[in-house]
Amino acid sequence: MEKAQQIRAFQATVDASIHGLESLVRMLEKEQQALASNNPEFLEQAVKEKLDVIQELSHSIAARNELQHSLQLPEGLEGGRAFLETFKAPEKVMTVWQKLTDLSKQVVKLNNMNGQMANEGARSTRQALSILTGRSADEDTYSANPRKRKGLSSYDLGKA
Repeated sequence: MEKAQQIRAFQATVDASIHGLESLVRMLEKEQQALASNNPEFLEQAVKEKLDVIQELSHSIAARNELQHSLQLPEGLEGGRAFLETFKAPEKVMTVWQKLTDLSKQVVKLNNMNGQMANEGARSTRQALSILTGRSADEDTYSANPRKRKGLSSYDLGKA
């Protein structure tokens, strides 16, 4: 494959990834709304859609990694930067690459925020359960040292 073809192939994978990342940003924003709404059905649908988008996105990433690998370049963003330097890519390709890296950063930020929201929701749920059951929020049935149960009478609700 000649240089111009390699640059076109690289740009095609970048364009496809940009499309996928833009969709992923929308899905992460939808997931964030679902987390804030405390609606399990809405959250389940948002997560399913996000996973579908990630599956689609993986094809363009795999194609770019394969191209970079065939040129003895590293995979991922590092290999993409190496491609641009090695092939002296035109400004148009540099611009779409910058858009891809910017979107990637936005995805990481949104995903981290959603993870924090999910963790906070889980913590709040554990606290509420500990209040309702009278069990410490730190106790876990599946932990390495679960508390020995004395039957339902050991719980406040079991005594009611």
